[in-house]
Amino acid sequence: MIQKFDSKKHASLVAVLPFSYFSAVSYLDFEAYFFERNGETIFAWQDPDYPHDLPSIFLPRQKENWPALAASLVTREQIAEIEAAGIPVLKTLKMGTEYFYDTAAFLSPKGPIAKRAAQFAKSGGFRVLHRYPAPAVKEFYETWKDQKDRSKHSMEEGEAHFFFCLEHLERYSIHQTYVEKDGRLIGFAWGVAFDKNRWVGLHLKADRAFPGLSRFLHQQRAEHFKDHAEFTLGTGCADRGITKFKEELRPSRKIPFIYVLTGRRPS
Repeated sequence: MIQKFDSKKHASLVAVLPFSYFSAVSYLDFEAYFFERNGETIFAWQDPDYPHDLPSIFLPRQKENWPALAASLVTREQIAEIEAAGIPVLKTLKMGTEYFYDTAAFLSPKGPIAKRAAQFAKSGGFRVLHRYPAPAVKEFYETWKDQKDRSKHSMEEGEAHFFFCLEHLERYSIHQTYVEKDGRLIGFAWGVAFDKNRWVGLHLKADRAFPGLSRFLHQQRAEHFKDHAEFTLGTGCADRGITKFKEELRPSRKIPFIYVLTGRRPS
């Protein structure tokens, strides 16, 4: 039986998932379903192009669950394991690269990140806050959205997740950083702990009229997680601008993901 994931009921199921933006409890509550197969809990999500399909988010751990499988976030190494197990790979499709970073690199940034963050910091006349009225955040979001040029799909999904997080900031203990200037919000960044040593960078929105603000927000957000070694910012969302930005932030490692459709093992 397929069930919608609800961390209030099913939190114990996520311990086996790999560290990823897409395995954060807040994202699973927003997006994930699950079902049992061969004694394993399989996490799935709705395919945006084929909404009646529910591909597995990650490759199941048990090889018994690899035949006749659709899975979204599979690595090249895992595809080799599938093929080595004698299971035909019928289709592959690039899904994007997930970006991981060292927290220390943002606490004490160097190079372009430090230069851009300092550019905004030196402008002065702003306040850094850690709570902000939701209506004002929504109003700022609409202003920010008008500045963006993104694909329809990535914008719609990002927007739905943004509003979900905004409604549940306290439930997920989301750390919040807001920057206000001249009495109005000009940017914010959210992050949430994944475990004791890793965290997830959620939404970060910055008014383009303020050079260096986005890097400054990255630096300020990292202060909430100074005891956590690593974090993820997810993928580039099939958006060239986002991908370029995440590359410029100098990731410590990257994982290219591939959608995989397998057949049944030959008898």
